[in-house]
Amino acid sequence: MMFWILIVCLLIGLYAMVVIWMSLWPNEKTRYNADRMKSVSVVIPCKNEAQNLTQLLTLLVNRGAEIIVVDDHSDDDTFASAESLIVKAIKNHGRGKKAAIKSGIDSAEGEIILTLDADIIISENWLQLAIQEIQQQSAACYIIPVLIKPLAFRPFKLLGNLIEIFDGIDMLGLANTTRAFASIQHPIMANGAALAFTKDLYDGAEAHLRTDIASGDDTFLVQYAAMNKQPVVYFHNPDLQVSVRSERNLGRFLKQRIRWGQKTSAYPSWRAKGLAWLIFLTNLVTIPLLYQGLIAFERWALMALFCRFAIDLIFLISGVVRYRKWQLLLWYGMLLFYPFYIVITALAGFVYRPKWK
Repeated sequence: MMFWILIVCLLIGLYAMVVIWMSLWPNEKTRYNADRMKSVSVVIPCKNEAQNLTQLLTLLVNRGAEIIVVDDHSDDDTFASAESLIVKAIKNHGRGKKAAIKSGIDSAEGEIILTLDADIIISENWLQLAIQEIQQQSAACYIIPVLIKPLAFRPFKLLGNLIEIFDGIDMLGLANTTRAFASIQHPIMANGAALAFTKDLYDGAEAHLRTDIASGDDTFLVQYAAMNKQPVVYFHNPDLQVSVRSERNLGRFLKQRIRWGQKTSAYPSWRAKGLAWLIFLTNLVTIPLLYQGLIAFERWALMALFCRFAIDLIFLISGVVRYRKWQLLLWYGMLLFYPFYIVITALAGFVYRPKWK
């Protein structure tokens, strides 16, 4: 029993130090003042996104950037929708999102590549603000916060509503973690729904983007930048946040998270691997703690649980304040499901390989 208590205390102690650091670390804005204007090309890889694409392009055209839509063998009117809005529309030279991004970059004339998913939600002046931020700083990579769109409860869709809330909390934590490590010039992750980088960085990193893995080129790219000491900028301005729609279907949500977790072992960054292992092991020991504390009423387990979830509350509050997602704080209790979610998706990744478009 003493050995078990020691393991629990050690893991929760390490978890507390890392999470509190991520929560309280300021939004350091390391300045890399630009000495000249840079041309920007927006690359949008998409498949069967005709409706979403039309909505997005109306907010991007004639905003000071080259717009390139890469159709990944769609079955709908995606390609025709792009052509109708007078943007550069090309066909993917290969298959899949990674190949589509490469096809777009090869066709781009800009020095800076801004990749966007077709189904993101942005404000009317978002692109002008993003270009302004890019022009002010000379960096190799610009990390953009991506969060779940404001929650919209739907009658008689209880499970979908709960998944959307949980997804929102999870994405908030990922954004806050991304911010903390990017602020010390050691980025460990990014979200490919919105990411900007130089063509030179992509050309240098191309051999390290792991085409054998379905996703993760965004994370491999920023880790390559960190390992090669290339300057990275994080968009702290809340007006530059990008929103995405939640996976309200439980099966699709879990498949997405399993796919995200499967690339962890391929990370070149020891910080990313170390953080992943710490989170997994802390959540693993939390599951028997829930039984010992809430059912067996063991006092030491209750104290350990209190410390664990108090740490999570601090992290949630810091994210809520930074990203203005106040309503998520009302659902703090859903973090009780987090240990099961982390352990299940991590272990499932060893035996299940979800497909990715």
